[in-house]
Amino acid sequence: NAYKLSNPLEIEPMNEQAELSTSIDALCFACIDLNLYLDTHPNDKESLNRFISYRDKVNELTTKYERKYGPICVKEVMDNTPFSWVNTKWPWGN
Repeated sequence: NAYKLSNPLEIEPMNEQAELSTSIDALCFACIDLNLYLDTHPNDKESLNRFISYRDKVNELTTKYERKYGPICVKEVMDNTPFSWVNTKWPWGN
């Protein structure tokens, strides 16, 4: 069909921050998808191991991102004093 792409679109991040964010998004999507699969296939050890591997990679990349660019989601902000993030450098100030 003419509306379908013959080749998948390759995403080209513009910088390191965009690359980290894109990688985190892709791995989070894979974790959600694997989590849904594991709901119906709880004994699939290979998929469980893949989920754990992706989850660990998400945590690693999220830590790297947050150390360099600041919180990536509200949860991290709320672990501290609410609204303490306003006292830190704003993203456009980096």
